[in-house]
Amino acid sequence: MSDACHRATLASLAEETGNAMHPFLILTLLGVTVCTVVTQYMIRVGIMDVPGNRSAHARPVPKGGGVAMMMSLLAGAVYIVIFHPFPATEYLKTGIVLAAALGLAWFSWRDDVHQYPPSMKLRAQLIASVIVTICALWGLPLTLLTGLKIIGGVGFVIYVTNALNFMDGINGLAVGTIACCGLILTPLLLVSAQNSESALFFSLGIAALTFLYFNYPKARIFMSDVGSQPCGLLLGWGALLFMRNGTWSLLVPLMLMGILFDVTFTLIRRTLKGENLMQAHCGHLYQIAGRAGMSKPLITLVHWLFIFWGGLVGLTFIGFKAQIILALVPQFIWAGYVILRARGHHLAL
Repeated sequence: MSDACHRATLASLAEETGNAMHPFLILTLLGVTVCTVVTQYMIRVGIMDVPGNRSAHARPVPKGGGVAMMMSLLAGAVYIVIFHPFPATEYLKTGIVLAAALGLAWFSWRDDVHQYPPSMKLRAQLIASVIVTICALWGLPLTLLTGLKIIGGVGFVIYVTNALNFMDGINGLAVGTIACCGLILTPLLLVSAQNSESALFFSLGIAALTFLYFNYPKARIFMSDVGSQPCGLLLGWGALLFMRNGTWSLLVPLMLMGILFDVTFTLIRRTLKGENLMQAHCGHLYQIAGRAGMSKPLITLVHWLFIFWGGLVGLTFIGFKAQIILALVPQFIWAGYVILRARGHHLAL
């Protein structure tokens, strides 16, 4: 190949790369700006989270930071719709999912202020989960198997939504999970030609990463349900997308294994003890670790490591059973360590 042809090829490749990166650069600038401005506004508004017996914080801290993340997500979606049009069907499904997430965010914000009963929260989650599950599985033949997949998908999305919400109890744990998952899923969706979904998760990741600056290691504001619930909904939807594609099918659940294991372990333990599962508590593994004297920023870092380990396992092609076992091994080690530490501090489990 002549030098002229070689230079032309490199120039063409650079142009294509630049064209592909351009929307993500704009989304980054837009997401950081909107999330920062709205977060600072919410801090000034000062709707306070007053600590109680179960709280990990000792002083009142502003809450509702998830509003900034949702506004950042919406701004990114508006930019994509106006300047980078995708096929109408792709827009329709992703737009409906975004609308469901924003609707759940709006309900969760009102719940943060008015404290609705758990049954009302569950109904809102159910409606949003049905919507995103149908969007994720749209196009499958109308068979009994598809119906069972929808039912299972709805249950899974509700579980992930609540799990992320339950784990939003110490600085950076939940929002860091959202940031890591969003940014990891972005290129994988892009190479699968799921462009609008990729843009949505990138915007989510950037919003969460920006908010993390205000939330970790010392929180100037909390995300609250208005952020954790719709973000959990979107992560559940992302899991269904990968399960349907058949490539890296278990990637998202494996990345979320630290959260899912903690919540499941806690539910089983409380059930065996005969506790009221609807009653508020501080018995999650991460909470017990904190009460046993472990540094809370370190607990958050441990859970971030779980995400990257689960992602690494999920990207391998070693079979589902082996993937699940490899993802569970550090969870059992962590649970054992926390239990031993709690007993050493004479904490009731």
